[in-house]
Amino acid sequence: MPSISFLTSSVRPARSAARRFFSLKFSGVAGMVCAAVLLLSATVLHAEPPTAEEQAVLAPAQALLDGIAKRDKDLRRAQLLPGGMATLIRNGQTLQLPFNEFLDRLEKMSGGTQRLEERLYEPVIRIDNDIAVIWASYDFLIDGKVDHCGSDIFNMIRRDGRWLISGVADTSRKSCQPRGSGLGELEGLQDEDGGDWIQRFVGELNVQTVSRPSQLERRVRGIGEKVGTGNVAG
Repeated sequence: MPSISFLTSSVRPARSAARRFFSLKFSGVAGMVCAAVLLLSATVLHAEPPTAEEQAVLAPAQALLDGIAKRDKDLRRAQLLPGGMATLIRNGQTLQLPFNEFLDRLEKMSGGTQRLEERLYEPVIRIDNDIAVIWASYDFLIDGKVDHCGSDIFNMIRRDGRWLISGVADTSRKSCQPRGSGLGELEGLQDEDGGDWIQRFVGELNVQTVSRPSQLERRVRGIGEKVGTGNVAG
């Protein structure tokens, strides 16, 4: 079943702490190990369960995703306010579809036997009386593999006590960062050649702490510069 993750990262405090930390002087292997520990713990994840009102706002979005996964067109239609509009950004082009055409597009996408799943992450929800908005990042999986990702926006209206989706907008891209490492914004940092700095850095802790401490120090300071300048991929 499609899922919504409510993990949010304390990015600004982490960056500030990282900048202060990398202004310090390190000496020896022990200093490098401390650097690694403090860097990897700089971003702390806080579980923020949604309130009952937020859950009610999110329910139609979740049901729409369930309808895609289950190939249930009636379930998808039931979440949409008649007369609404979907705006999709594809390959730099803007595609605007009335909900009837949007549903037709979803129906065509649901053809075949491939397993489809869209997952939302870190939704930001704003509610004012009978209107609300959801902004969330997402990834879309086909047969368990990420096909594309981007951001979703759902405009919500409460009518007769029930929340409905009055408008949808999304972006789409193929270059997607893996999810689930628990390192927040630092997860997107890359080496100068595009490699995964986390895996390389851990590997260097295992090898260079004894044989090449000077190279390890340069790596730590290189990561510090990336954190300080906000060189984040994706």
